[in-house]
Order: sequence, then C-alpha cells, then structure tokens
Amino acid sequence: MPLLDHINLMTYDFYGGNYWQTNHHAPLYAPREGLDGYDLHSVVQRLRNQYGVPSEKITIGIAFYGRSIKTKGNPGLHVATEKVPDTRTFDEGNGAPQFYTILAKQHLFYYHWDQEAQAPYLKSREPLNTFVSFEDENSVARKGRYIIQHNLGGAIIWDITGDYLETHPGSGVVAMTPLAKALSDALCGKWYFEEDFNPVSIFTHRRQVTLPPCPIHVHCYTSPPRVFAVAEPHLTKKEKRKLKRKQKRQRKKQTRRKYFYG
Repeated sequence: MPLLDHINLMTYDFYGGNYWQTNHHAPLYAPREGLDGYDLHSVVQRLRNQYGVPSEKITIGIAFYGRSIKTKGNPGLHVATEKVPDTRTFDEGNGAPQFYTILAKQHLFYYHWDQEAQAPYLKSREPLNTFVSFEDENSVARKGRYIIQHNLGGAIIWDITGDYLETHPGSGVVAMTPLAKALSDALCGKWYFEEDFNPVSIFTHRRQVTLPPCPIHVHCYTSPPRVFAVAEPHLTKKEKRKLKRKQKRQRKKQTRRKYFYG
C-alpha cells in the first residue's frame, strides 16, 4: 500500500437493526456466534497478513453510537429478532442512538458484558423486548490499548459529538465526554480496567455520579453512517446552468488550494 498514508477502517455496523439474530455491532474480538471476520481484530489481521498493510497505516473505527433491535422473545445476545430497530424508544437515528441518548435511557435496561467479544450490550426490562449493542468507557478504552499493543496508526470516531453531555438540556455547553476521555486515557497509558475488573460496576457507578439532567440532548449534525436522498430545490434551466458554473469554479479553487501548494 505504498500510495496510501492511512487506511481508516469503519469497524462498526457489523450487525445492524435488520439482522435475524442479535449481535454486537462493533466487537473487538469475535463473539461466540456470528459471521466469520465480523470483528475488529479479524479485519486488522486480514489487512496485515493477507494484504501486507503496515500496522502503522491502519486506523480503527470506534462508534460513539449504538444499534437497537427488537427481539421475538426475551431480549439477549444471539437470540432471534424481528429484524427491526426500536424506533419508539430510540426515535433518534432510526433506532441507532448516540451514546448520550443511551445514558438517558439506561434506566430501561440491564447492562451486560461479553468477555469473549470485549463488548457491552443492554437487555431491556419488560415489556420492551429490545436489545442494544453499543460502546462504553470500558470497550473504548480496550480498543485504545489494542491500538498501542498492535502499533496501529490510531482511531477514527463516528461521531465525535456522540458522547457530548451538556450541563443541562439545550445549554450547548459540554459538561463531559466520557468515551473520548476513556480513549485518550488509554492511548496515554492510563488504564483503569484491569483484566479482573468487573465491567458491570462501570454501569453501576455511573448511576451514582452526577450526570447532566435527563433527557440528555445535544444538537448533533451527523447520524450513524448511511446514505440519504437529498431533495434538490426546484430551479429553472437557466438557474441550473448558473449553479453548475459556480460549483465548477469552486471545485477548481479547492483543487488548487488542496493539492498545489507551490
């Protein structure tokens, strides 16, 4: 890969809200059940071993959002689903809530940790029948340590506003960014999650600390990765030609500024 400076891996959305079985959408390692290669470690190893990509050119993706899905019976890991997200509980992002929304709804769920996949998940209390795969401080910190251990190039985040917790709803003032802090601490060698540490205690501890009042809400300008159809304004033929000429001039200016510095 001599022509590329970095390869940014979107190592999330391995499983979404339309899969027949519940699973982690961003596992560090392969879960007990699921499709082969649908985990961060497998993707990194394939790039290194099969394609010869240098470790320092690989950046891994970390999700600051989750994926919800309705289950046919009691919610759990690796159980049958209705193949639809829970858009009633998480109307934001069509059932793909940002981390701050998950915190605001955490009283509706039981927290669980999958030691095999190194990933958290939530099982709803009755009668929701909802499963949520997401990232928390523990899983994000473990990915930060993975970057160091495997000499990777770093991480990309979708998206950085996903863990912005406001001082109070609508204030626009960020009080804390727990996921970003966990990643930063791990990359800087600060490790709070020992191998024998019980990840469930993070969830328990979070209930005891002072968080911004619920419902937590931040104006977020992006949503989980997907393609939207954008409606164009109605223009006359003359206006369309004028707009195309303007866009062409702008592209030329951007190209000169971006690629030709001398």
